[in-house]
Amino acid sequence: MSYLGPKELLSLRRVSKSAKQWVSESSLSSAWNGYRLEIRSDYEGWQTFEDAVNSGLNVTEIYINNPGGGDDEDNGMAIYNSPALALFIQTYGPHIRKLKVRNFGAFHSDSEFDFFASLTNLQELKLEIVDARNRRTAYPGRIPPPHPTRFPPNFKNIRVLKLGDVLSPRDTGPFDTTYHWDIVDECPHLDYLRYPVTSDQNEGPNLNNRENFFNHIINYLMRQKAEKRFTLNTLDLKYISDSLLIHHVSFEFICFVELTYIRLSHQLQFRNVHAELLETMNPSSRNLGIYDEAIVSMINLVPTIRLLGLPNLEKISINSTASSHLMHDAWDAPPDYDKLSSISILFDEDIHNLEHRNVFTVTDYLFHDKPRKRLRKLSIVFEEECSRDQLLIRSIRCRRMAKNFSNLKILEIVGWNVPNRSFLRLWNELTLLEELIIADCETFGNVALIGENPLEPTFLKLKKLRKLKFKLDKIPNLTDRAFRDVLCHMNLKEFYLESYMPLEKITPAGIQCLLSEKFGESIEKFPFSKWSLALMSLAEFKELGKKFRCIF
Repeated sequence: MSYLGPKELLSLRRVSKSAKQWVSESSLSSAWNGYRLEIRSDYEGWQTFEDAVNSGLNVTEIYINNPGGGDDEDNGMAIYNSPALALFIQTYGPHIRKLKVRNFGAFHSDSEFDFFASLTNLQELKLEIVDARNRRTAYPGRIPPPHPTRFPPNFKNIRVLKLGDVLSPRDTGPFDTTYHWDIVDECPHLDYLRYPVTSDQNEGPNLNNRENFFNHIINYLMRQKAEKRFTLNTLDLKYISDSLLIHHVSFEFICFVELTYIRLSHQLQFRNVHAELLETMNPSSRNLGIYDEAIVSMINLVPTIRLLGLPNLEKISINSTASSHLMHDAWDAPPDYDKLSSISILFDEDIHNLEHRNVFTVTDYLFHDKPRKRLRKLSIVFEEECSRDQLLIRSIRCRRMAKNFSNLKILEIVGWNVPNRSFLRLWNELTLLEELIIADCETFGNVALIGENPLEPTFLKLKKLRKLKFKLDKIPNLTDRAFRDVLCHMNLKEFYLESYMPLEKITPAGIQCLLSEKFGESIEKFPFSKWSLALMSLAEFKELGKKFRCIF
């Protein structure tokens, strides 16, 4: 069956039960490797565990999108009561490698515990909200849980752990920090840890003592030394960012953790280091070479960075407001950052404000004045507050910058309201793009893809493009013509549409035409979710999705 593609294999499985058995899971594994599945609890009969089982796809990554939190009665836990959950576990349990959960209930229910325990080969876990307020082990005198341990045994195999906001029980006192470190302690072989910060549900983040704040991680490292296993390579400080935290945590104390770990084993990398932390450094400590090599990614920019070579810096994320408050008027010289491969810029306020001149100065240093041959990913986001006329000025710089992005692979553009010819210039320069996201660009239309010659659309110069996403809520001018004249002729592997409102200017005929050309032969992931067509019922829409071998 090696000559059959994913579309043919899935179609064959739907013929009969015997055909479904004949097309084995191993056959699908080679055709659909690493499919990411999103299970939602807020759609009736849509994206459910039952649909997942019926899809026949080789799923290795799941996102449990279970809205809850606050005072909701089930707090998103009802999703684990699905009758199809047992069959889902039997089908996919051993194959799941990555799991992200929107609301984690701290194993308050048996069904939630059983679900996590079934993922026997889980390697990466991300918990966006940890609701530890009602965990059974938190209150003395409660009926003990039916399980002999508080955590499933497979937690010991997790390599990547990312913990978000942790809601603590009221009667353990405010700012209880025990539960999230209980989770960390259950994962003795971590390679990557996003440092968790506990938030009280009423009063917000708090640190009473910065030394105590880092005691947990130091104890974790000391246990690794005692057991002669040094696995932790990366400490992610993304959530150590609130102004309340900044006053209590200095970067030099964070580096105490680094020095401790070097004495114990080897170099520890820091990711998502906020610039505010660098501003708290003691000037006498700035000559330590340890700072240079440890930081792999930064959030925002400050003048202090000029004192550090940062030879291993791979990623910079810039917020226009935060960076403008932290920087001086100009830098003496553009930074080298020879390993820099990813830059994200968010303009989040009215850029008539002169403070933003600092941000534009830095963007010139990062882009215009120095070619960035290693740059692979660029994200530029303009929020609604940014004034339209200033965006036009900004677009000139973006076009000039593009000439230095010759090896760019991934591009995200949000809220860039410029003439369509500006986009056309990008497609002419960035011919090596593999992934592209366009969102909330109100002026973006068919011309931004087609150009002046309908027979030779400019967008088709992106011959290496394999993943394309359009967020269409604020892109009203894209019509069937873009699908018929451009998109159907592309060899895309993944195509995503998103829109809160049903699409009116894109019709069923415009979508169906994609099946007749190269698009239909090459596409592997085209989810029929997070968007719909005004001229189609939900049932018709789902049937159309099946033609693109899409279940979700």
